[in-house]
Amino acid sequence: MKISLKLCFVLSAVTLFVSCQTGEKNLFGEPEVIASGFQFTEGPHWLDNEGLIFSDIPASKIYIWKADKDTVEVWLEPSGRSNGIDEMPNGDIIIAQHSGKISRINSDKSVITLAAAYKGKKLNSPNDLAITSSGVIYFTDPTFGVRGEPELEFSGVYQFKNDSLKLIYDEFKLPNGIALSVDESLLFAADSETGDIIKFNLDEEGEVVSKAFFTNIGKPTQLGGADGMIMDQANRLYTTGPNGLSVFNESGQQMDHLKFDEQITNLAWGSKVGKTLFITASDKVYRLEVKN
Repeated sequence: MKISLKLCFVLSAVTLFVSCQTGEKNLFGEPEVIASGFQFTEGPHWLDNEGLIFSDIPASKIYIWKADKDTVEVWLEPSGRSNGIDEMPNGDIIIAQHSGKISRINSDKSVITLAAAYKGKKLNSPNDLAITSSGVIYFTDPTFGVRGEPELEFSGVYQFKNDSLKLIYDEFKLPNGIALSVDESLLFAADSETGDIIKFNLDEEGEVVSKAFFTNIGKPTQLGGADGMIMDQANRLYTTGPNGLSVFNESGQQMDHLKFDEQITNLAWGSKVGKTLFITASDKVYRLEVKN
């Protein structure tokens, strides 16, 4: 297969980015740092009419970047070493906590545990999550962040539905990023140890009807392993991992790539899917525009 490469070098005061186009067009604009000075950022999630909330895992804090003021402040402390963040249809915030729980944050910022064990054994260290429009929660549970010996013999991908926890996949070594398609018919999950991404086909009730290998984004390097993911309206999958930011079409073929010289961990759309992308990266948060 003949591959055409177009290199675009953007030198900023902070990071060198290399955009490598392997599809028909360059999808990414220039990344811009909107917040910095954190310990290790993760789990970005856009709150309508407010801004971007994101986790600082070692600090056990959730911050908010207020779009209208371009300021950052603490949104929740302590956060139970929160990682992934998502939102229920009614506006409740759900967090995956390295302390071993999936929890809901009430409007008064009180934290209520939804799930902390599977078949009587403590969860490992819930990492990332994705929620459907009907409130079905999917999350990954690797051993990252476990203090002491894990009680479970595996690292799973789970479904939490109607207050019931169900294991849907246990063949990953270190399950990490997870993402739903916009129409909620597809669920993707990544294994940080191997770089494999698995695609799950879902029925209208959010149940898994089949699964298949989708693509591989590479084994871990000093810049981390396969991590957070998100999809757009065209069913393109955007991934963070050892090679930076990549986007894949429905067939699992890479369309574009933006290399970072630091570890990027997760990503979220702003107020409009497919337009503005927010990326957590080590001690900072980036914003970039996506060209359609």
